[in-house]
Amino acid sequence: MMQNYHDIAQLLGEEEKAEEIIHQMEQKIKQAQSLVKNYNQAPSVLILSGRFQHGALYTWSLKYCL
Repeated sequence: MMQNYHDIAQLLGEEEKAEEIIHQMEQKIKQAQSLVKNYNQAPSVLILSGRFQHGALYTWSLKYCL
């Protein structure tokens, strides 16, 4: 993925700016990875969905997944 940024930056003549952005992104990724590395609980997801007819909600559903 980072190679795409390098390639685009090279085409635009903005290699230095791209390196700075890439470095910031890599730091944020490392930070996120360190925050979740010891997290053992599976993520939970809440799904809300609804169907509209004639501008009004006429059916809806809620699903909570662990």
